Amino acid sequence: PTYSQGDWLLGVWPASLKTLRPGAVVVVERTDQPGILYVKRISEIAERANGSIEIYLLSDNPRGNDSRQWGWLPISDVRARILIRTRRARKSS
Repeated sequence: PTYSQGDWLLGVWPASLKTLRPGAVVVVERTDQPGILYVKRISEIAERANGSIEIYLLSDNPRGNDSRQWGWLPISDVRARILIRTRRARKSS
């Protein structure tokens, strides 16, 4: 996985639609799992016939959950776009 437990993430909250594009890492809160936040990478963005914008997310972790299980998500599920990460400090021996 790109991110590890203990890493600090700095994000823009709320994410601007103008800055969301494939490859961007975002924080999402799925409407069917309120209160649970996921960090995922946008794979695709599509505008549907009814005018809604949806995103397809992929996990950097090959065992992680993502749109392959969830399907397309509404853009409104995006809570933030990640700008930078600070790795957790390594303990010296």
